[in-house]
Amino acid sequence: MLLRYLEKFASRLKAENLTKQCACDRWCSLLFNFSFQHSLAEMKELTDSEVTLLGNIPTRDVLATGSPDDVRNSVQSALDSVEDKRRIILSCGGGMPPDVPTENIEAFLSR
Repeated sequence: MLLRYLEKFASRLKAENLTKQCACDRWCSLLFNFSFQHSLAEMKELTDSEVTLLGNIPTRDVLATGSPDDVRNSVQSALDSVEDKRRIILSCGGGMPPDVPTENIEAFLSR
């Protein structure tokens, strides 16, 4: 049953052009890391809130080069976009870039 659900989920993402071809053409986890170009609300809807979402703070434009207020605003905006805040892990996409100001990391963690 789980495999059928994951295949359905992958098909929906592909139909919406929200993912690239997966090497095994199947989802192997219920954790989905997605582009900051898509909102938490959009991804919650596409996944029927059944998948833990990992995202969605822009790494380069906000975390690396933005101000601490930019980071706080981005985090708050992401959280405000969804009513159901379960199954969300906030992160910066693609990992931590070099030379991120400590103040920005603290701002990210403060929300």
